[in-house]
Amino acid sequence: MDNELQHIFVNSPFAINFLDNEMRVLRINPAMEALIGFKSEEVRERHCYDCWGQYAKDNTRQGTERICDVCVIPATLNDGKKYSYERRIGDKILTVTASPVRDLNGKIVGVMEIGADITEKKNIENKLANHRELLQQLSSRLIETEEMERRHIARQLHDQIGQQLTALGLNLHILGQSVPSEQRKRIDDSLELIAAMTGQVRNIMADLRPPVLDDYGLRAALRWYSSVFTKRTGVKVIVHARIPRLSPNLDITLFRITQEALNNVIKHAQATEVEIHGSLEGKTLSLAIHDNGCGIQNIGEKGQPSEFHSWGLLSMRERIESFGGKLIIASRPGGGTVITAEVQI
Repeated sequence: MDNELQHIFVNSPFAINFLDNEMRVLRINPAMEALIGFKSEEVRERHCYDCWGQYAKDNTRQGTERICDVCVIPATLNDGKKYSYERRIGDKILTVTASPVRDLNGKIVGVMEIGADITEKKNIENKLANHRELLQQLSSRLIETEEMERRHIARQLHDQIGQQLTALGLNLHILGQSVPSEQRKRIDDSLELIAAMTGQVRNIMADLRPPVLDDYGLRAALRWYSSVFTKRTGVKVIVHARIPRLSPNLDITLFRITQEALNNVIKHAQATEVEIHGSLEGKTLSLAIHDNGCGIQNIGEKGQPSEFHSWGLLSMRERIESFGGKLIIASRPGGGTVITAEVQI
């Protein structure tokens, strides 16, 4: 090994070791010494699995039985390919790359392993995963709380305002039987107003918590809401849904995503028609809302607007991510928008 290579070998921050084709240690660098707690002269010509292997201290195993479960050195010696894997040594986690060492004739005579300490990276990833899980739990709890409040308000509207409007209408109807005909017109006008208010209250209750969703599931709820939406807005909505009964929480989540997507159609899309496609392929449930509107500007590579300008889109994403799913947005100016929610069930 010439001076330059020797300098790199000795001073490299990566743990490096050279093994022969019998997996005996030829040379290790100082970073490897610090990692395994052995000096180079202590391990030279010994099998690596007897020195720092997974089963190095297991006296019931003999010879190659002591090779680590994740070891790829035999594969590298066999086919001459480079392999990488992760392993733990003590309290360190490493990513290890095994590369073949060949003689001048191209014959494999050993293996060089290079290990990079990724312990800190793994710890950060675990912390991020824990934080992400906590955020998903909080988001899920917020959604549940919101739905409970919606259900409570809908019940209050039904039990109080709805019943009072019904009673008021009955009283006016009875009163109208005994008033002079010239005053009957005002009674009839009042009854029409009460009927309109009653219809509005029912629509509000249905938006807050549609009974059809609880009784018949998402597919029926999508068809019902699409019909209501078309009557209110004049935008034609066609539903193609092959969706089984889901858990109540997932049902309401996908329903709210559809509601928000249709609201965005009215606010931003200038569309005349929307198609809703729901399907289950294997364990992947997909719900796509496709409009023929003006599209969304600046869609990024990952299917999100580069500026997440809409709280509605953010709400949809948070809802589906609380179930471990994802929201995908595909759009181009003048070519409409497709919002797809995917989740594993």
